[in-house]
Parts: sequence; structure tokens; C-alpha cells
Amino acid sequence: VRAGAFDAYDVLVLGVRAYEAREDVRAANQQILDFARRGGVVVNQYNQYQFSDGGYAPHRLVIGQPAPRVSVETQPVRVLEPEAPIFTGPNRLTDDDFEGWVQERGLYFASEWADAFVPMLEMSDPGEPSRRGSLLVSSVGEGVYVYAALSFFRQWSQRVPGAYRLFANLISLTPEAWQAFEGR
Repeated sequence: VRAGAFDAYDVLVLGVRAYEAREDVRAANQQILDFARRGGVVVNQYNQYQFSDGGYAPHRLVIGQPAPRVSVETQPVRVLEPEAPIFTGPNRLTDDDFEGWVQERGLYFASEWADAFVPMLEMSDPGEPSRRGSLLVSSVGEGVYVYAALSFFRQWSQRVPGAYRLFANLISLTPEAWQAFEGR
């Protein structure tokens, strides 16, 4: 646990499966949540079942077993909240930003979540039910918590512009912008 180590930052980005792979991340979870509560933004990339089983999210978030996912990267994506700040700034995202993704849309989607989380996207594999647990955003105290189960790392290695644009918006998100959106 690194006392006070996050105060110099506006945003914390937790890597894919960080809670399974890193004991120090699990040990620092209370500090991570406190960072958000004090006005920071936490972007938590996908984790496996141990994440929801461990109660690490600020609100109830369950990753089903088997975990929901969308493996067909060409399947359409529906933006549920097009005026949310993660879709409007600094990049105004369009349907084109979800074109050209490789290998999969995402995995380890949340299957259940507290009402405090707002689902941002809807997608599905052919013949499967629609899934809304790929990108969830919630206020946490004075800050914001994002659960992002999209396969950003696969897109970055292939230089997919829309993935870069969306991630830039996530790390540019401010609590003020999110709270203004929630209070609309």
C-alpha cells in the first residue's frame, strides 16, 4: 500500500486483469476507491471473476460465469448515451470509431451491476442476447469510476483509431463533466 501516492494524479488506469495478477493492486484497492471518492477518475480495464467475487468495485458489479463477451469484432455497437462526456470530448465519437476493431469487441463484461452504474454501450454476437456490461460509468463520491471490458490492448497493437479516440476520452473524463451529464 502506497500512502498518498495517488494524490498527484487526476486519473488512474488499471491494466487488464490487474486484480488477478497484482497483489499490490488488491492491497491498494481501498486507496484506489478513496482516490475516486476524493475527486479522481479510475478507469479499470476488465478483470476476471475474482474481481467481482472480491468486492473490489465501488458498487455491486458481477462478472457472470461464463463471462459475457462479444467475440465478433464486426458486430455493430450501439451507443446508449451519445451525449455522455466519454463520447463527446475531447473526441466526438461516431459509429465509425467502432469500425476496424480486431479479434473481439471485449470480454469479461459485467452481467449484473448496481443502479449507480450507467451502461454506455450495447452489443452482441450473432444470435446472442444484447449485452450492456462492456462499459459502465458511475459517480463515486466526488469522482468517477469506469469499468471498461473492451479489448483496448488488441486494438492498440493494430493501431485502430477509434480505440485510441475512445480511450483518450476516458482518460480525459472529469468528475465535473460526468456529474453535469448525470444531473441533466
